This record gives sequence, structure tokens and C-alpha cells, in this order.
Amino acid sequence: MTPNFLKVKIIILGVLHAFGVFFILFIRDFETTKANAAWVGSIAYGLSMLTGPLAGVVINKFGHRVSMMCGGLLCFIALLSSSFVNSLNHLFFTFSFIYGLGTCLCITPTMTLGQDYFEKYLSVSIGIITSGSSIGTLVMAPTSQALIDSVGWRNTFRIYAVACLFTSLFNFFVRPISNTKKTASETLRSSPLRRLIQELALWKNRVFIVWSTGITLVMFGYYIPYVHLISFALDAGITPDQGSILIMVFGASTAIGRLTFGKIVQLGLLNRLHMHQLSMIVCGTATMFLPFIQSFGGLLSYVVFFGMVDGCFVVLLPLMTCSLVQADKAVLAWGFLSGTSSITFTLGPPIAGFLYDSLGSYNVAFHVASIPVIAGALVLFMIPWAQRTSTTTRP
Repeated sequence: MTPNFLKVKIIILGVLHAFGVFFILFIRDFETTKANAAWVGSIAYGLSMLTGPLAGVVINKFGHRVSMMCGGLLCFIALLSSSFVNSLNHLFFTFSFIYGLGTCLCITPTMTLGQDYFEKYLSVSIGIITSGSSIGTLVMAPTSQALIDSVGWRNTFRIYAVACLFTSLFNFFVRPISNTKKTASETLRSSPLRRLIQELALWKNRVFIVWSTGITLVMFGYYIPYVHLISFALDAGITPDQGSILIMVFGASTAIGRLTFGKIVQLGLLNRLHMHQLSMIVCGTATMFLPFIQSFGGLLSYVVFFGMVDGCFVVLLPLMTCSLVQADKAVLAWGFLSGTSSITFTLGPPIAGFLYDSLGSYNVAFHVASIPVIAGALVLFMIPWAQRTSTTTRP
């Protein structure tokens, strides 16, 4: 199943991670501000997380295969329809809403289904699966730039739409191992109201509350470099081609980081929580110092360093989320975490764009982005306390 998950992440998330390439063109073609253009990609990515609980319902009711097939079909519709719009406002529906929902239905299963296939090598498999989005960034950034130079961004969207359609067809071959069926008596006892109460009971878990609070803070600044890096590089005198190289190297370094840390985590030599906190603090600090880098070589070093550390953060995110709750609550916990994180995740890039439009530089924007990332890491120091005092944590 891992190769199929890779295809999904490479194509579906690759488009979102390469949004910075399209970001510049949207500003030009629709004659809008950086803040407004940033909302398009930010809402799409935010909705891919906000609708996590909905994806959880679809998965639990219809299975992973149906969720992923529907998601790929929605992404196809989103990109195809977006290629015909003549207004930025239309993109908020065709791309932000439809593509965001489709991404959620595709990606949520890949973050939780690995537990059914792997046990001993779970962290390694997660590293391989999550590297798909990094490979997508590596491939999609230069590919997007080349296609845009050749056929324009609209035809590029149409080409990617076809790729998403094929992804939907490939998802037919997803076959989950665990398929436990409820008995008739269990079904009768599981009324919608009772299920809702049982699901909301997860928010009584102090460990999950602390975990969600920390990650939600981190997500405010997480996506900002992905959206604004090329724009920042152009302001520093970097050419568009060099900008696409930065995104490509960014993708390569995150892929290597995720594969490397997947193996390191599997060895069990270091405390997972401390590793996760350290990755947040390092990423936040790196973003804080980003405005002081004004050369292509310096930015290249930044994306390599940031990408490697980002690999640790991404690999541990689903692992830690699933390990802090009971196994049967993993999909639900991931859905709730995605939902809460989507709020700050969506706000981050547009606020950074607004600060740029108001102040004329990214200095304050990147400083503001780094603070909640570091704050989120500090909040997680409360996890051991929550585990000691919570009565609903996983034994």
C-alpha cells in the first residue's frame, strides 16, 4: 500500500506545496495583493485539515478506499474548473474549497491506515509515506515552472487535473486489512447521538487537549515559508528559475529528512516527545532569522536545514497523535487535531501577506511566524503532567 500512498501524496499535496509558484502569477493575472492571493492556497490547505472530522466519518462509514477515490475525483474537478476562472474570487470556491476537501479525503487515510499494515516498522513506513509530499514538492515545483513557461498556468492546472483523476482510479486498489464488522446489537446501541457523545469525550483527555493546543500554535507559522518563500526570494533579487530551484531543494531535503528520521525514530534511541519539541524550536528559530538571508546560497542553505528538521516534525506528528490516545480513537484524534490546527494554519500565510503589504517587507512577517512555533513546543512540556493527572489517557 505504501507505493500507492506515495502516489497520492506526491500528486495531491505536491500541488499545494508548489503553490508558491502559482502565487506570483495569481497576483499578476488577477491584479491583487499578496494577502488576497495567499488566502487561496491557505484556505485550501486549511480546509484539508478543517474537514478532518468529516473525513473520519467517511472513513469509518465507507472505508479508506472510498474516501481516497472521492478525494481524487474532487481534486480533478477542482483543478479543471479552476483553469477556466477569470476572477480570484472564483478560485476561492473551485480551488480553495473543492481542492481542500478533496485533499482531506485523500490524505487522512494515508496518515492513519499505516497502523493496519505495519507494527515493527511503523515509523519507517510513516517516514516513507510522508516523504511523498516532499517528493511532490521536489517534482512539482520545477515541473510547474517548466509547464507554466511552456503552456501557461491554466493548462498546467488541466494537466494536473488529469493526474488527479488517475490517482482516484489507483485508489481503487487500496485494501485495508482491518475490517471489523459490528454485530446487530452493537449497531442498535450505537445511535448517532451516542456516537457523538463518545467522540466528543476525547476532549476530556488532558493529554489530547495539551497536544492539540501545542500543535495548533505551531501550525500558524508552519505553512508560511511554503507560500511566501519565492516571493521573499524575488524581493532579495533571486530569479524565478532560482526560486523554483529553492522549492525543489526544499522538497528534496524534507524527503530525506522524513526518511532519515523515520529510521531514527524506529530505532527508539531518543525520546519522541523531546525530538518533536526540538524540531519545532529549531524550525521556529530558523524562520525568525530568515529575513537576514539575502543571497541565493544563503536561502539554499536555509531550505536544506529547515527541510531536514521539518522531516522530524512531520514523521512524529501522526505517530505521537496516535500513541497519545487509544488505538480505536486514532482516526478521530487525527480528525479533531486537523480541525483545530486548520484555523491557525489558514490564518498564517494571509496574515504574513498582510504584514508585507502594510510594511513593505517580510521582516516582521517571518518574526511573527516563528513565535507561535516556538510557543507550541513549550506548551508540550505539559504532556508528562497531563499523563500523570488524566484519567482518560491511554494506559
